[in-house]
Amino acid sequence: MMNLINWQHLNEITGGDTEFQAELFQEFVDQMPDMIRQLQFALESGDSTTLGHVAHTIKGSARSIGAEPFAESAHSLEQIGKAGDLSHASNALQTLEQHWDALHAYLQNLLRQNAASREVATEP
Repeated sequence: MMNLINWQHLNEITGGDTEFQAELFQEFVDQMPDMIRQLQFALESGDSTTLGHVAHTIKGSARSIGAEPFAESAHSLEQIGKAGDLSHASNALQTLEQHWDALHAYLQNLLRQNAASREVATEP
């Protein structure tokens, strides 16, 4: 299985603070569905500029949590948007959505584990 998160990078930017990591993951998980919908709408409406801008934002967000494969998918879409040729955008968006599905499930599992470990730590 591919590494969905570059933990070394994430630990460098968070100082290994797992609570901070969980906050970053939760914010990322909360924001991403709307951003993917924006990509879908941009593609449906033939708006390469918006596609490129939204993909750029997703790429930065993904890199900030060490989600390199997802960031690379967003980078591909960003390049397509910048080029203004949407002929390959549908396939690139499908790849990004597949990476999102895997990353989302992984992050949700991590967040559940983090919440469970905090509950255990706070029990009397």
